[in-house]
Amino acid sequence: MSSMNSIIDKQFPRGAEWVRADFHLHTKVDREFKYSGEETFYNSAYVDALEKADIRLGIITNHNKFDFEEFKSLRGTARKKKIGLLPGVELSVNDGKNGIHMLVVFSDSWFENGQDHINPFLTVAFEGKTPAQYEQENGRSSLSLLDTIKKLEGYHKDFFLVFAHVEQPSGLWIELDGGRMIDLGENEFFRQRTLGFQKVRTHDGAGKGNPCRVLVKQWLNSWYPAEVEGSDPKAIEEIGKSKPSYLKLGELSFEATKFALFDHAHRVRSALPEPRQAVLLRQVRFNGGALDGIAVPFSPSLNCLIGPRGNGKSAVIECLRHALGFREVSDERYKSGLVERMLSPAGKVVVEAVDEYGREVRVERERTGQPEVYLDGTYRDISPGSILKDILYFGQKDLSTRSEAFDESFLDKLLADRLDPKPQEEAALIEGVRQAARQLKETLEATEKIAALQKEKNELDAQLQVFADKGVDKKLAEMTLFDGDRLAVIAWQQALKELGTNIKESADWDEADEAFPMLKSKRTAPISTDLMAAKAKSDQARESTQAALQSLREVFASVGEALHALAPVQEEMKQEVAQLQKTLNEPQLDLDLFRKKKARLDQLVKLLAAGAQRSKTEQTARDLLGAAVNKLHDFWRERFTEREAEVRRLEGELPLEIRLQTEFKGKRRAFGEFLRSKFRGSGLQGPSYETMETEFVDGRELYQGRAELETHLSESAAVKVRSTLLEHLSDFLSFRTPDETVILFHQKPLGGYSLGQRATVILHILMHLQRHPVILIDQPEDDLDNETLYSHFIRQLLERKELTQFVFATHNPNIPVLGDAEQAIVCRKEGETFSFDHGSIDDKEIQQRIVTVMEGGEDAFRRRKEIYQLWKNLN
Repeated sequence: MSSMNSIIDKQFPRGAEWVRADFHLHTKVDREFKYSGEETFYNSAYVDALEKADIRLGIITNHNKFDFEEFKSLRGTARKKKIGLLPGVELSVNDGKNGIHMLVVFSDSWFENGQDHINPFLTVAFEGKTPAQYEQENGRSSLSLLDTIKKLEGYHKDFFLVFAHVEQPSGLWIELDGGRMIDLGENEFFRQRTLGFQKVRTHDGAGKGNPCRVLVKQWLNSWYPAEVEGSDPKAIEEIGKSKPSYLKLGELSFEATKFALFDHAHRVRSALPEPRQAVLLRQVRFNGGALDGIAVPFSPSLNCLIGPRGNGKSAVIECLRHALGFREVSDERYKSGLVERMLSPAGKVVVEAVDEYGREVRVERERTGQPEVYLDGTYRDISPGSILKDILYFGQKDLSTRSEAFDESFLDKLLADRLDPKPQEEAALIEGVRQAARQLKETLEATEKIAALQKEKNELDAQLQVFADKGVDKKLAEMTLFDGDRLAVIAWQQALKELGTNIKESADWDEADEAFPMLKSKRTAPISTDLMAAKAKSDQARESTQAALQSLREVFASVGEALHALAPVQEEMKQEVAQLQKTLNEPQLDLDLFRKKKARLDQLVKLLAAGAQRSKTEQTARDLLGAAVNKLHDFWRERFTEREAEVRRLEGELPLEIRLQTEFKGKRRAFGEFLRSKFRGSGLQGPSYETMETEFVDGRELYQGRAELETHLSESAAVKVRSTLLEHLSDFLSFRTPDETVILFHQKPLGGYSLGQRATVILHILMHLQRHPVILIDQPEDDLDNETLYSHFIRQLLERKELTQFVFATHNPNIPVLGDAEQAIVCRKEGETFSFDHGSIDDKEIQQRIVTVMEGGEDAFRRRKEIYQLWKNLN
């Protein structure tokens, strides 16, 4: 079971977003503001103007005045349009020549329980003056700037300050000289409460001494708040007519606004970022299984899944991996088992995304089977990676594994969508090598058979030579021919006999005659004539068959007579053989033996003729094999060259301390392991393996150097190698010695560093590259200390997250907090029920969850803060 806050319930369902904020708004209760429309429509007209200007956060800052009832009414109308309004006052403090206009922004605690604490403050600030005297642009309070801040502090309610139109009359920069500004910069209350300068226009005074950003920063000793904008309207039509100012907010609240201004380097800007034309994950949701009903929306920037161990963080990352079709790199059993548990018994994970062209992509995958891809709602028979390109995934411990192939597999991940390995073409080339190797082996085996046949022929020639030497070979040859003819006649006679028997058995005319129908019905009378005609033809066929059988009997008799006529000749030839045996005194002369050997000799002559032709093709077979092997190795070299070009391009994007070293067929040890597997049980000794691994880079070179093996190996070892090489020729010639890839950090291989150092370098690489729109990592903080995590990872993360979407599962609060996570997803599990809450880290509920889950609770957080402060004081 599972549950999750509805996306609809959130102001910003996908985490913090850039929204336009107007810090300087006036309303009709301000004397300077003119409104001539109907009172009934004032609120809606005002809010419509905010909406038209795309202002989602406004601060009401009337001159020295706050109308509680009007503010509540306007805020209620604005909330219906999902626009936030904050209470404030444009306060003219008694400082400088003309007074200083200061925008005081109040938290809602200033009117908690329905009580207005803002107007009592104004009464104190303008002590001795009536509202008619000070509720206008030129009214001045009774307090100086610093006294005003101290008075506000006395209410023990939160607020912050924005100084209005700082470069104009009544602006802070104009009204105070450099000395006063330096003093203010050293004042703790001023620095803590001042979060913005409004309407900064002069960035550099070009040495004229005019107040400008550069000069003010010098006065304030490099401390400098956010620069913001406000339209300062005197009528509804003027709302939003100023330059825009944007805040990154996760909720439309005082606290979120204050947080954004505090972190203004990352959460305040004067223009919206350019729309990202890249792959983007929108959300992942689950149908069925342990996470049934959960939907996790993602921000385009930094997303952090947080929570205690076993509460679903890794489950989301691994289900994303499963849906997108990535394979596990390490700890496969744990990761695949996690997906199995989350999606059992019949669950499905659904990923909603957009591709680089802005098309809607949906990927669905069940516990088993392959991902199903829908493009703009239509099913397409494609893989997720073919359309959601350049997504990187790293599971737990994937960044710090000590695998020998880590460097290569890591770079392969980075280059995956830029290289086409052409597996089908490679498979075809390998099969071509195997076929050519088989053909050569068959040719070589045929050559060996020819030698054996030639030996047998020579032996038969020697045996038959006895008959020739006795001068009886021709006579015996004639006898052999006669005997062959006689046996052929006997065979024909037997065939004629079988033919006659078959005809007689199959032609049962008596049964057919008995079956002839005798028609009795008048209605069948019309066909009786036709049937009688057919019967006549049947009788004729019977007579013809009987005549044929008679003819066969006569033929059989004639053949018998012919054989009888040969009997005297056969007897005469037997007498001749006997006379030869007697005359030559060779009783062992055997006509049957001579005939058999002579027939075998004739057969051998034909086989040798065919074999001679095949032996002529041995060189052709070798040429074909060589060409096939060269094509395969040229293909591998081309793939290496293409990869090498991409590696160099990638290296160009990295800092100089990180270099990438590659070598074609560089992993000689892999070839050594291959040799040991093929020669296992052959008796070959260790030095022979080491020699071959040193002298030959792969099976191709070993095959090419087979004739000179004795220069490297003993004679017996060379014989064993050649024999095994021929036996497994296709395996040797299609074996690819892997290319070697080494990541160097400060000219030292990455494998020579500790796990933490390795992980630091890998994260450093990921943060520098701008080619991957989405990066998924489960526990990027593994093996990293907090100092390294912040200095080498989080600082870069803050810069990169505007260009890259990150989805992390983490236990370290530094990543979501210092990394300013736009979307924090708090994962919890109670019993068998999962629950996921989400929001930006400026969301009060999310902040509380982070403190509870990641800091050990409020007490632990407070105690740690006290201890750190104590250490600071002691030092």
